[in-house]
Amino acid sequence: MKDYTATNPDVSFDTSANQDNIIHSDAKTELIYLWFFSFCWNAFVFGFIFLGQDELLKTVDDSPILYVFIIFPLVGFAFLYSAIKGTIAWFSFGETPLVLSVFPAKLGEEITGYIDIDTEYSLAKKAIISLSCHHHFLEKSEGETEQRMEVVWQDDISVSTQATLKGSRLCFSFHPPSDLSETQKKSKDYHEWVIHVELPLIGSDFERKYTVPIAKADKDRIQASSNPNPVSKSLYKTQQDSVNLKEEPAKAIPDISTSLSGKLFHYPASRHRVFAIGFIMVALFIGFFLYYMYQEFADFLPLSSLYIFSLAAIAPIGFFCFGLLALGYTLTVEASLKGFEITHRLLFYQHKGMLEASRIVDIKIEKSGSASINGHSSRVWYSLQAVEKDGAESTIGDNLEGYRYAKSVRQQLIDALGSRWKPSKVSESVKPKPKSRIDKIEPVARIFSKIVPFIGLVLLAYDLRDFIFRIMG
Repeated sequence: MKDYTATNPDVSFDTSANQDNIIHSDAKTELIYLWFFSFCWNAFVFGFIFLGQDELLKTVDDSPILYVFIIFPLVGFAFLYSAIKGTIAWFSFGETPLVLSVFPAKLGEEITGYIDIDTEYSLAKKAIISLSCHHHFLEKSEGETEQRMEVVWQDDISVSTQATLKGSRLCFSFHPPSDLSETQKKSKDYHEWVIHVELPLIGSDFERKYTVPIAKADKDRIQASSNPNPVSKSLYKTQQDSVNLKEEPAKAIPDISTSLSGKLFHYPASRHRVFAIGFIMVALFIGFFLYYMYQEFADFLPLSSLYIFSLAAIAPIGFFCFGLLALGYTLTVEASLKGFEITHRLLFYQHKGMLEASRIVDIKIEKSGSASINGHSSRVWYSLQAVEKDGAESTIGDNLEGYRYAKSVRQQLIDALGSRWKPSKVSESVKPKPKSRIDKIEPVARIFSKIVPFIGLVLLAYDLRDFIFRIMG
């Protein structure tokens, strides 16, 4: 068999060592790290509390704001709970490997496989399986280098369990775009593909993460090393009903209905509620912290502390206002043969605009945000942009979770435009975009950043004038 790593040394898998396309999960390694970290965290926190409890209580009585540090023992309990829960799940399900139908899987082609789980079969049981591309890289910030992870692409499916002699089987099928990066060796900057499986069960839920080898669909390099699994592809054809779009809640985003002229896509304000409430809670926490910190310094540094904490208060005030605005923002798009009628509503302000079908050349899917959930799974949200002939873009959809779901909403928008509309190219004579407002205020921001520290030093010197005069004699 041809060794694929010989022609592409960046990949982190070796086809010559293929073990019947079996991919083992990262559960055991993660469980060991979780127990180790949980032990170290709790040993340090509770050891510090036990050895210095008298001084700690005295300090907290003098500064009530230090009660916030009670969060450290609570975090320790959370780590311990996760470790115990993961251990119970490991002994319940064991290794539970994933089997790929083609090894290595290829970008731009169908990726299929299955997972056998030692649990009683039930037709009502459904799992959420996601395939995502993670980009790991180093980022420098204020002279320090930190390891970062960004979810580049993700797709989610809802899968019904299938009956087997050993219990239940989960079959999956994905089709990632061909222009994404393949699996690479771990380094300072690399990509990896991850399949995350979550199956709610009575007792311990089944949750696993698998790092999957995926290569570029270059037939000259890969076809010779492709190793079809004995599992027949007809298995997936006969079970297509078990692999569907990720099921949305009763109030899906967007709320799609039929109008007199076409289709109505309504994006309610509730789609941002978690994001908005998070901003508001962070704003209140920072504001509470700054208020008590200001009380500590106000007696001996009245002017400089007022100046510094007033500047610091800009951030929580901004977060709070942004959260409130996000809770009141709705987007409605009416798609018809004429084009898109777009309505933006922000609290009591409403703006309407018409985008004619003759001006639209394409509808793009763009990643709008991502978030890591409990360190295992992740979510990626996509937006839809209507591209005009002159290159201008208008948002006609946002907060769409999963690439597959975003594609389905895009297709419904295209269908509403009618069969006469076809995607085309942006005009070559596109005018350069004018400077954005951020570019215009950048010089003012640079001047402001130099004045602020100077004013702070002057006020600090004024507050410490008696002390400075004593030193000068």
